[in-house]
Amino acid sequence: MIEEFTRRNVVNGLAALGTAMVYPIWPAPRAAMPPSREPFSTHVRRMPDGQWVRDFAGHAYPPETLPRPNGDGLVHVHAAFPSANDPFAINLALRLGDGGFGLKTIDRALMGEIPSDADPPWLLNMIPFGVLADGTVLDPSGPWYDGGRPDPNNPFDRNCTGWEYEVTFPSVAKLVGVPEEIQGHVQPGGLFHYHGRPAAALAALTRDRPHRSGPQVVGYSADGYPIIDHVMTLDDGTVARLRSGYELREGRRSFVTGTNPDYVPLGRHDGLFVQDYVYAGGVAVGTTPTIERGPRGAFVTLDRHNGVVLGDTLPAAPGYPNRHYAYVLTPEWPQIPRLFVREPDVSFREIIPFTPRGAFARWLAHIGMDVGGSRSSLYANCQGKLAVTKLPYGRPPY
Repeated sequence: MIEEFTRRNVVNGLAALGTAMVYPIWPAPRAAMPPSREPFSTHVRRMPDGQWVRDFAGHAYPPETLPRPNGDGLVHVHAAFPSANDPFAINLALRLGDGGFGLKTIDRALMGEIPSDADPPWLLNMIPFGVLADGTVLDPSGPWYDGGRPDPNNPFDRNCTGWEYEVTFPSVAKLVGVPEEIQGHVQPGGLFHYHGRPAAALAALTRDRPHRSGPQVVGYSADGYPIIDHVMTLDDGTVARLRSGYELREGRRSFVTGTNPDYVPLGRHDGLFVQDYVYAGGVAVGTTPTIERGPRGAFVTLDRHNGVVLGDTLPAAPGYPNRHYAYVLTPEWPQIPRLFVREPDVSFREIIPFTPRGAFARWLAHIGMDVGGSRSSLYANCQGKLAVTKLPYGRPPY
């Protein structure tokens, strides 16, 4: 047991070092705040093949302070890091566009692409879901269960259990240093990202138009669709709330499709793991949403992607076709969607690189060791019959 404990600590230490070496941009001091933070911007252009391509620009971090949703003071985002459980400062040099991540995507909503239930979903597989309209990355993925206690240094499912810790769960959020009123933290390399619905950031983005009808675009997904918040005012003045169709499974944990039957965590389905939830909304992807009206207001249940078709019973977002698809950020789980409807753009996939980078990564490859410094590890750790945990539809690694 002592040998196993020592071996695991060594491996975990190497994993942390490997991750830091893979992301060679070290956190800049908070005092180095640039005099002018480049604001978020996005532009679309039509390509010769008819596709609309959306580019992103601006610094890849949130404002230093954000308003509390109840209007009572400010949330000091930058001052919260480093912290005891998150030893990284926000890197103020990171950018979304040229000279940075170079983020872009095909804008499928502008092209009128509406998904359907017949389209197999794309798992996140540690790929950031999208970017908020203040320049902050949305990345809800968490570490994986390995048969022991929660380990933040297991981002690529080393034992291929298929059970992913839910970072918005209070004990996990505390472990990895995600403050409740921020819903995000900083990864090695200094990239700040949100794991849950960022209420303070959304309050800042929507405070100038609280009474306008229709949805407001608050972000963009990696697969080319707008992201909206869960509340909108309809043309008749009714306030409609868009709600998740997910619920907790009942009873104690047992094998769940897409997981490893040899590793089933103990306990009841309480939300500690992503796999504790199951979709029960009954809404087919790509169909016209039904507005349920009652004494408590109007509600619309979302599909399995936490998405909805706008332009039929619900108004379309400004600047988009009369009928288009959109993702929704919800107070309930999943908060940030956990399934793509289309393949995410390679620029978002490379935020966490698919293959290791740098001299340290080359040395690891030379000695035949990969301690989890790239997303390729996620697939390498799941071979044979277990490949379906990360590639359930026969796709090649992405």
